[in-house]
Amino acid sequence: MRSHVMVDGSVGLASLETVLAVRAEYRDLIDVELVAFPQSGILRSHGTDRLLDEAISLGADVIGGLDPASFDRDPQRHLDVVFGIAERRGSPFRISARSIGRAVWWPRMAGSSDNRSPSPASTFPGSGRGAGTTDAACRP
Repeated sequence: MRSHVMVDGSVGLASLETVLAVRAEYRDLIDVELVAFPQSGILRSHGTDRLLDEAISLGADVIGGLDPASFDRDPQRHLDVVFGIAERRGSPFRISARSIGRAVWWPRMAGSSDNRSPSPASTFPGSGRGAGTTDAACRP
């Protein structure tokens, strides 16, 4: 099972810590993948970049990202944070993008000169969660 857990400047890591405890308690019954999700944005919610990074060290499995163009209004900076954490921590990431096309963010996911940036594992254009939704799940 995958669950997105709110991690941002408004709630800090409290929700993640609670869900991590529940996951540990039921680990023999169900596998749970936790996505540290910046519900209030990364750039608009002070300290969220640091909290997302800390979430991975606490036990979150995946870094989440919002639609970087519509919420934070700065796709490059938003994605730099998400991809930077994924690269540093060796963690996968999940991004839902509803208002932008692949042209804005796909090149950054596709690779870098050192071939260590995340590469696409799967995409689901038009997945039904909003017009033009593109979800990308990637692992470094």
